[in-house]
Amino acid sequence: MKFTLRQIAATRLLGLTLVGAAIAGAVGDFSLRHVVAAGLLGLTLVAVSIAGAAGAGSPTLPDARLQRVADQQQIERLIADYSAYLAARDFEAYGALFSEGAFLGPDGQVIASGAEQIESLVRSFLGGNRETVTRHLVTNTRIDIADDGQTAQAESFLTTIDAQPGGQAEIFRLALYKDHFRKRGEKWTFASRQEDTAWVLKERVPTPTDP
Repeated sequence: MKFTLRQIAATRLLGLTLVGAAIAGAVGDFSLRHVVAAGLLGLTLVAVSIAGAAGAGSPTLPDARLQRVADQQQIERLIADYSAYLAARDFEAYGALFSEGAFLGPDGQVIASGAEQIESLVRSFLGGNRETVTRHLVTNTRIDIADDGQTAQAESFLTTIDAQPGGQAEIFRLALYKDHFRKRGEKWTFASRQEDTAWVLKERVPTPTDP
């Protein structure tokens, strides 16, 4: 049984009061039986309050709020993994993020779906040019988790930066990511990611990749 901090404080106060009454009774006109009984009851209540405080521990958030925080952190990690896998050219891990999802174009059409298709798509654009350093900076992310805790949406700003060997880094693309997520058991996954490009230096074209 868990006690609230208010209950613990009240129990301890009552116990100390009874102990004080027992001490006062010992020097007054109370019988020895009454003094001992009051003293034992008081000490018992003090002990209960101490045990309750230990069991209560630090104040914690309700379970629902803790779950919401955990869900948000897992979704944030998915968004971060997306950019990290691209930077590392780990196209297999990148595709696995969409094992049950799709990549959408600006008008919502499906460009590729499933891990294999999406891995192949990104490899065709980034896999052949190993000299260019590309970073996808995702910022200003806003995540909204549905009341049922099973789906979520997010929007983020994308700034893509390219750097050529011996050259200067330049902003390549500015866009908005619109994400949908679904929860399978305890795990969140991408349901879809849509990229709305606001500005691009030049459109990428598929490049030859290693066989």
